[in-house]
Amino acid sequence: MWRALTDKGYWSGEVWNRDKAGRIFAELLTMSAVRDAEGNTQQYVALFTDITSIKEHESRLEQIAHFDMLTGLPNRVLLSDRLHQAMARPTGGINWWRWRILTWMASKPSTTSMGTTRATNC
Repeated sequence: MWRALTDKGYWSGEVWNRDKAGRIFAELLTMSAVRDAEGNTQQYVALFTDITSIKEHESRLEQIAHFDMLTGLPNRVLLSDRLHQAMARPTGGINWWRWRILTWMASKPSTTSMGTTRATNC
């Protein structure tokens, strides 16, 4: 942030801050350097917007997307995401278990798009 302020004269991004009561909140912050005629920075001007409600909404959407609403257990989308993250780690190659899980996932029909099925030969 400070490097961008000194090099470009401005910075914009998301930061976590604390108010006078001690509550931590997310804010979208834009800072600009005010310079004199010679180009020396005299002071900084900042403008911020509290985006805590947006961050809470994003968190709720993440919960809905990756966990079952009834049981609260992780769903296939989250499992797939975590497996892809694990595969991207530089571990020296794919081990047998990773390969087996991915093969199993690829062969299973998606219950989220096709609904649940009942066993007919019970």
